[in-house]
Amino acid sequence: MWARSTCVSISTTSNWVFNLIVSLTYLSLTQAITKYGAFWLYAALTVLAFIFILFLVPETKGYSIEEVETLFMSNKNRNQANARRKETINEVRSRFNSVHFLEQPKKI
Repeated sequence: MWARSTCVSISTTSNWVFNLIVSLTYLSLTQAITKYGAFWLYAALTVLAFIFILFLVPETKGYSIEEVETLFMSNKNRNQANARRKETINEVRSRFNSVHFLEQPKKI
């Protein structure tokens, strides 16, 4: 949950900052390079940002939030997290195997 709230905060802050930048620069740009030039400049910056994200940001589709978190960890922290995850999985399996959920009902 901490990652979700942190990412939403970062996303909201960057949205507001870039909206402020566009608002502050638009009138000056329209005087310097016309309205069309301003929009073309913003479009070029958007294409550059798209290329940056396409090639340098890892794909996270289909991953859980915990798996996304491990993508951004160092190798040492990633190995520790994977070891803890394996221990938890083994503990849950052992508890599951100790309880007999699939017992046959007794016939009367």
